[in-house]
Formats: sequence, C-alpha cells, structure tokens
Amino acid sequence: MSTSASSSAAPASPGKRPLSLGVIFLTLFIDLVGFSIIFPLFPEILRHYLEVDGDSGLLRVLIGWSDALSAALGQDANFKVVLFGGLLSSIYALLQFFCAPLWGMLSDRIGRRPVLLWTVAGTAASYVIWTVSGSFWLFILARLLGGAFGGNLSVATAAVASRGCGSVAASTPPSPAPRNRRRSKRLRIIRSSPLELRAHEDEGQGIL
Repeated sequence: MSTSASSSAAPASPGKRPLSLGVIFLTLFIDLVGFSIIFPLFPEILRHYLEVDGDSGLLRVLIGWSDALSAALGQDANFKVVLFGGLLSSIYALLQFFCAPLWGMLSDRIGRRPVLLWTVAGTAASYVIWTVSGSFWLFILARLLGGAFGGNLSVATAAVASRGCGSVAASTPPSPAPRNRRRSKRLRIIRSSPLELRAHEDEGQGIL
C-alpha cells in the first residue's frame, strides 16, 4: 500500500521535449510546395531537356506515350505538354503514397523527431539534385527522392495529434481515491467466510 502511495506521489520523469508546431507546419508546407512548385515549369522543363538530352532514352519513351495518347484523343500538340506534366506529377504522388506508411511505421519505432529530420534533409537533397541536374535522368531521380521523402505527411500529422493528446492529459486533474467507509465495510462483509456471515446475521437478530 505504501509502495503504491509513494509511486503515485512521486513526480513523473520528464520526457523528451515535444516538437514545435512551427517546425511541423514548416515540414507540411515544404512537402505541399514540393508537389506543386513544378506545375508552371512543365513547358520549360520539356524544352530544356529536349535541348540537353535530345529525343532519346527515357525522355523519348515519355514523349512517345504523350504523342500516342494525344493522337488517340484528337488533341493538339499542346496536350503533349499537359500529359508530360501529368506523368512527372504522378511519379512524385505515387512515391509519396507508398512511402507514407513506411515512414509512419518507422516513426512508431524510433520517434517522430528523427524521422521528420531525416525526411526534411532528404527533401532538401532532392532540391539540390534538381538544381544541378544536367540530364533528364537526374531530374527524375530528384523527383523520386522528393516523393519518397515527401511521404512524411502522416508523421507530421501524427506529431500534431500526439502533441494535442499530451496537452489534454497534462491538463486533466487526477481522480481522487475512494474514501467511502460504508462501501469498504460492505466489501469486507462480501469477502467474509460463511461463519463470519452467520455471526453477522446473529448479531442482527439479537439487536432486533
């Protein structure tokens, strides 16, 4: 009894410092901007890599698919640029979709903070590769890395939820211990042996 009382009276050991909401929202902002920042640049990207790599390799395959689909739908040449941009966007979105549960499971094991730090660093590395990419393959590699590390949206939202649950638990006062003597007396009677119950009945009859 004294052990439980002393353990309840002892102050809880301080845990790790929770993540700042500003850092979490900055992470979400970087991920969302990383997905949409490329949209206005699709025509220039296609023109640039056609000049650098020429009509060969992976770029040739993507342009061939775009041309075939544009011809099948009866669209003009500008529709090819739209399809090219859709393919590049789908690469990022698919990697983000498949990597989100993996980052979530890893954050459950090692914590939200290291996973968020690693993924933000990986996203920054993908931007650096995109900046120095001199070929279409490096550009695709940058988008693959950005999509994979951009799957930390679930980790960021879980960090916000954990922070909210922690503040609610800290603001909730502990429930007081029961001190009802009548209830404890009834519990003692219920747990008594048959002989003791018979003695209690005899005492009740004597009083009557």
